[in-house]
Amino acid sequence: MATGLADRPSALQEGVSGARIVAAAGSLAVTAAVLVVGKAAHPPAGATTLIVSLGLLHTPTQLVVAFAAVLLVTVVDLLFNRATGRPMPLWAAPKEG
Repeated sequence: MATGLADRPSALQEGVSGARIVAAAGSLAVTAAVLVVGKAAHPPAGATTLIVSLGLLHTPTQLVVAFAAVLLVTVVDLLFNRATGRPMPLWAAPKEG
């Protein structure tokens, strides 16, 4: 069963255009700002942002799989933190009151 992926050139084979570089820089800036405002630590967020903004996902199925993976990691992290009573990020200031 052919997926057709072998027939499609990757973003790196196609060449990264100036527009893709601007999109990558902008999306990384937004991701970093959201993480800072949310006082969240998630280094893979930048990689996920780059995967999408550089156009490395070519089919809706790939996008759904990437979304499901991010959702799964988030749920596992939430459950782990609740089970262990650990605040995230670990360097967060203790809540007063």
